Amino acid sequence: MRTDHIHGGERGFSLIEVLVVASLSMVLMAMALVQISTSRATMNADNAMRLIMTELNRARDTAVAQRRNVQVTFANTNEIRASRLEIPLGSTPLRRAIM
Repeated sequence: MRTDHIHGGERGFSLIEVLVVASLSMVLMAMALVQISTSRATMNADNAMRLIMTELNRARDTAVAQRRNVQVTFANTNEIRASRLEIPLGSTPLRRAIM
């Protein structure tokens, strides 16, 4: 007995099968989207931490190389400024980094 004669010779997927596969794929995409958004926040925080560490290391290296005091200032929520302190006149800006 051949099974293709049971359904009248029609081949393909039923509407219910297509809806089940579509709903499962939507659930999986939603789960992936939630995971990506939490991973993105973590990556942004890691990048900010690396930038701060880099600027602090540069300021330290500059201070040692030039035998001067270097001041690192967090100016805004996304800006880091490094300046060389001059005695007695003030300071000289060295660099500015924006996160």
